Amino acid sequence: MLFKRGFSLTGNLLFSKGYLLKNQSDFKKYIYSSGNNDLIAMYNKVVDLRKAMNYEKNREKRDSLSEEIEEIEKSIKRVVPESLINSQVSWMNVRNQLKANDVAIEFFSIPNIELENGYKKVGEVYCAAVLKRNYKEPHIVELFNDSMLHKIDSDLYYQSNDLYHLFWKPIAVEIKGCKNVYFSPEYEMNNIAIEYIKDDNGNLISSATNYYRLSSTRELLINENRKNVRNAVLYG
Repeated sequence: MLFKRGFSLTGNLLFSKGYLLKNQSDFKKYIYSSGNNDLIAMYNKVVDLRKAMNYEKNREKRDSLSEEIEEIEKSIKRVVPESLINSQVSWMNVRNQLKANDVAIEFFSIPNIELENGYKKVGEVYCAAVLKRNYKEPHIVELFNDSMLHKIDSDLYYQSNDLYHLFWKPIAVEIKGCKNVYFSPEYEMNNIAIEYIKDDNGNLISSATNYYRLSSTRELLINENRKNVRNAVLYG
């Protein structure tokens, strides 16, 4: 299902989620070489909180962790050079970095709210923001309700095509013809190697296409990271 939910969300959140402290080698080097114990402690705290958030299934608890991370990052921003923050990047910059046979995908989730005795959160819906070089705007695709994921036996993740039907089949038309798929997982996806699952024909999806797992597709904007992604984070 293709739908649009305001592309300011994509520009301000999806293609920048947690980018300040994720896999930015120069940023990390600056922190640890600063000699500032308080700064180092804040950085380590954010790293630990992000790990906890990846494993946390409760939306409210994740939101609380996210708020705590945001507050710590604000403190870090006050004492690091502006050049290391690079906060003015938009999804258009990501798009322009892509080649004709590339596709960038940011997975994200939104609360699944049903009206029952008032508004009540009953889960989450996973979605994908898909970006290619010739797109005028990202394509937002609804994927599945998280309850569908929880019904799949984890022991069968890599033996069946169940995960393929949840994560990749809804956006197969977007990926078709692409050589390189750059994707950023969301929450529970961080614990599942969705680049190693089988398609409807029983073949690994990475057998014909290169899959690159990123913490944020904004990593493609840093030449050093892009090179590292191509050389060291290839699944296929």
